[in-house]
Amino acid sequence: MLIRYRTFAPQPPNGNSAHPPVTWHQEYIDETDFPCESVLVAGVIGPPPLAAVSAMEIHLIDLHEDLRVPTLLYVLQFMPYLQDLTIDVNAVVLAPRGAPAPPLPFCLRRLVLSPVFPGAANLLSCSSDTLECLVLGNVADDVRYSDALENIPFSRFTRLSALRMLLRPDPMILSACVQLRSLALATWSGETLQLMQQRCVRRPLARLSLIHSLFDSDAAMDVARAVAGLPVLAALRTLEIELDEGNDDFALAGCAGKQALADVCRARRISVSVIRTRLPGAWEK
Repeated sequence: MLIRYRTFAPQPPNGNSAHPPVTWHQEYIDETDFPCESVLVAGVIGPPPLAAVSAMEIHLIDLHEDLRVPTLLYVLQFMPYLQDLTIDVNAVVLAPRGAPAPPLPFCLRRLVLSPVFPGAANLLSCSSDTLECLVLGNVADDVRYSDALENIPFSRFTRLSALRMLLRPDPMILSACVQLRSLALATWSGETLQLMQQRCVRRPLARLSLIHSLFDSDAAMDVARAVAGLPVLAALRTLEIELDEGNDDFALAGCAGKQALADVCRARRISVSVIRTRLPGAWEK
């Protein structure tokens, strides 16, 4: 397991006794790598202590290693100033059913979670008024889609403007996130088009990312029609086509669908780009 963290230096109080004990001032420690989660359990991940951590990333580097959710929750309760959390691992070991979860004191601005697991709502228990960006990856093994998303209070995220879903698009989630301006979806199928036509997204989007395992001429034509005709895309300024790293690059020219998409985006002054991305087990479960 690869752990990265960064911290912010407290701003001097300048003689003002009423000054808050910690004010984010500037980054002063470079990202530091630790080989396994056992370092965290000791209560300190090197100087400074856990209480000073503002951002943390946990990435899988061993295909045979799992992240133990009870250990994760235990450590997180000592990070009151955590604002940015990324968990991107292959598999998790869940807490026993019914086991109490420790209260988590932080207010996140950004959460990247893959896989999504039951109890993930605990990570957002204090973030209703602060969360701005949410990335949801695949669902944990042997976990139902509904169980993984249970109790995540999407309708309470008053500042959530950017949502990235590698899960199957859910109309209830999209309609609950009323402040969305940036959306990324893992497929652009007939089902996804139908969700857009039903206005499950409440506000016109400024940025749309479409994540494909295969993007051919027919798919490009579908996107071109959607960009040209759907009200939710009337204010679109940025369109990204994200391809799995295993696919060949292509240019938006040379076939009917891709040319149609390029023409629509040019006429609407929409910036369009094709990029490669890593899809961490993103396909529908």
